[in-house]
Amino acid sequence: MNALERRSTFALSSIFALRMLGLFMIIPVFSVAGQSYQYATPALIGLAVGVYGLTQAILQIPFSLLADRFSRKPLVVLGLLLFAIGGAIAGLSDTIYGVIIGRAVAGAGAVSAVVMALLADVTREEQRTKAMAAMGMSIGLSFVVAFSLGPWLTSLVGISGLFFVTTIMGLAAILMLLLVPKVTRHHKNFQQGYLSQLKQIMINGSDDWWFCNRGWGCHGYVCENTGRYPWDCRSLDGSVNYECTSCSCNCKNHLSRDRIIGYNG
Repeated sequence: MNALERRSTFALSSIFALRMLGLFMIIPVFSVAGQSYQYATPALIGLAVGVYGLTQAILQIPFSLLADRFSRKPLVVLGLLLFAIGGAIAGLSDTIYGVIIGRAVAGAGAVSAVVMALLADVTREEQRTKAMAAMGMSIGLSFVVAFSLGPWLTSLVGISGLFFVTTIMGLAAILMLLLVPKVTRHHKNFQQGYLSQLKQIMINGSDDWWFCNRGWGCHGYVCENTGRYPWDCRSLDGSVNYECTSCSCNCKNHLSRDRIIGYNG
């Protein structure tokens, strides 16, 4: 890759990483920390975690189709602003319903596919596989870092402060777009109307939906398991050691690994 492609790949991978870092930091702590909100119930806490993915799933394809009709950079900025605003709404909320609204707004910024399309625009075809691989590595790295960083930050700033951290990360991701050069190859594809194309994809995209369902199942399994471990890391008085939530195999409450793995609710 040339210097311009390396810079663009770094910037767009950083956007992905910052966004995913803000998302993944919430997962290992919210099942317990969420109980501090008014009107919180296990079902509503679960909804607060999952509604982000729900709005992502609903709006990912519509955003992608818009990216074929309009400039990709403004759409990325819009999505990251929604992510940042959603984090601020959740951080300012005292009730679980406010957190749910904030998470839904944050998830509405479904621009993952738009960022990938922008990466394709600024890289040559023969270098595109390397660029996409680098972006995938950034997602994996953010996942690893977030599961250690999230509990530690929560112990310092609380769960509301953690939501504000996600807002800061969303705004920082917008700044990274400044490193991406002006797009000269915008792959437009709008031979038919927007609603007609959306309808055709929803009806005829059976193969795509099969792959999506596999992805949803994988993410659902991860969220379900990482969300329940913190319950095993509570002290007898109900307090939570957030350092414990970052590693289920090294609980400071001297819980055995077998108990955590064998947790049955």
